[in-house]
Amino acid sequence: MISVSGMMYRMKRNAAGLANICILSTAVLVTISSTVSLYAGSRDLLNQAYPMDVNVSCYVDPQQTGENAFDPDKVKTAVLDHAAGNGLTVENEFINYGILLTVRQERANVFSEEREDINEAIVVSVISLEDYNRNLNEEDRISALSKGEAYAEDSERMLLDQEQISLCGMDYRIRRMPEEWMERKTMQIAYEKESSVIEQDFHMIHLAVATRQELMDLADHVNAKRNTSAGENLLQVKYRYLFDLNGEEEQILKFSSTLLDSLAQNVSMQAVTVGDIYTDKAFWESMYASLLFIGVFIGVIFLLAAVLIIYYKQISEGYEDRERFEILQKVGMSRKEVKKVITAQILQVFFLPLALAAVHIAFAFSIIRRILSILGLVNVTLFIGCTVASILIFALAYGIVYYLTARTYYRIVYGS
Repeated sequence: MISVSGMMYRMKRNAAGLANICILSTAVLVTISSTVSLYAGSRDLLNQAYPMDVNVSCYVDPQQTGENAFDPDKVKTAVLDHAAGNGLTVENEFINYGILLTVRQERANVFSEEREDINEAIVVSVISLEDYNRNLNEEDRISALSKGEAYAEDSERMLLDQEQISLCGMDYRIRRMPEEWMERKTMQIAYEKESSVIEQDFHMIHLAVATRQELMDLADHVNAKRNTSAGENLLQVKYRYLFDLNGEEEQILKFSSTLLDSLAQNVSMQAVTVGDIYTDKAFWESMYASLLFIGVFIGVIFLLAAVLIIYYKQISEGYEDRERFEILQKVGMSRKEVKKVITAQILQVFFLPLALAAVHIAFAFSIIRRILSILGLVNVTLFIGCTVASILIFALAYGIVYYLTARTYYRIVYGS
C-alpha cells in the first residue's frame, strides 16, 4: 500500500518534470548517436561513394547516332592523356553501362513502367554483361548469355530460374544469378549497390542483359512509349568509367582538379560529372567533424538542462519527503523500512525517463536511419553500434547524476 500510494503521489507531482527529462534524454541520444555514426562512418561513406579513386559518369542518349553518338574510347583516351600529362598512370579500370527503371507488376512476370505511384514501384537496375566481363580477367568472367536471356537477382525472390518475363515490352528468359556473384566487389560497383539509398527501401531487381546493344534496345523501347510532348524526359543510359591512380599526391590533386575541363575540351559529353576520393576526402571529413561538434555541443546543452531539472526535482522532493518520512516512523515503520521504500520509489521514478528515452529511440530508429541514408550512411550495423554505445554512456552519466543528487536528497530527508 505504501509503495503503490507513494508512487502514485510521486508520478502525479512530477509528471511534467519526468516528461521533460525523457524528452531531453531522447534529444541527447538522437543527436549524439547520429553525429557519432556519421563521423565514425565517414571513411566507409567515402569508400562507398568511391570504390575506385576516380569516377567519371555521364548519361548517354541511345538515339544519338553518327557524329553526335557517344564514343567511350574518346573518354578513355582523354583520361589517359591527361594522366600521362600529369605524370600518373591509370590502373584497375572499370567501365560500365546501366539503366534504372521503376516498374509495376501488371500480372505474373509482366512488368510495365511506373511513373506515378513511386511507393508501390519495383526498381529494376539493368547492366550489360558484355561490358561487365570486359573489366575482368578471363577466369573471373561470368558465362555469356544468349540473345534474349538475362541474369536476375530479385530481393523478393519473385523471379524463378528459366522463367519468361516481359519488361516494358521486352521479353527475357531469366537465369538466376548466384548469391556469390552479387557479393563480388565488381558486381557491387556495377550496380552501385553499396552507395545506393534505394536498396534499403524498395523491392529491387538486378538484371544483366547479354550485350550493350540489348541495353540500348531496352532504353529505346521504353522511350518509344514515353510521351515527350507532355514533358516526359527520355530514359538515358548511364556510362561510368572508374579507375585508380598511381603517382604522387600533389600530381593526383592537380589531375583531379583539371580533369573535368580536359574532358570538356576533348569529348562532347552532356551532363558529365567527375568525382574523386582525394578532393572529397577533406571536405567530407571536415563536414562530419563539424556535425559531430554541433551534435556533442547540443547534446551537452540538453544534458545540462536535464541535470538541472533532476537536481531541482530531488531538492524539492527531499523537503516534501522529510515530513512524510517522519509520519511513517510515527505510525510504526522502522527507519530502515522507510528508507527502503523511498529508495525503491526514487530509483524507479529516476530511471523511468531513461528507459522510455531508449524506447523512443527504438521507435524512431527507422526514420533516423532513412535520414542518415540521405546523408550517405547506409551502414546500419555501425549506426546500431553507435546508438547502443550512446545509450550506455548516457546511462553511465545519468547514474553519476543520480548518485550525486541522491546524496543531497538523503541529507535533506535524514539529516545526514
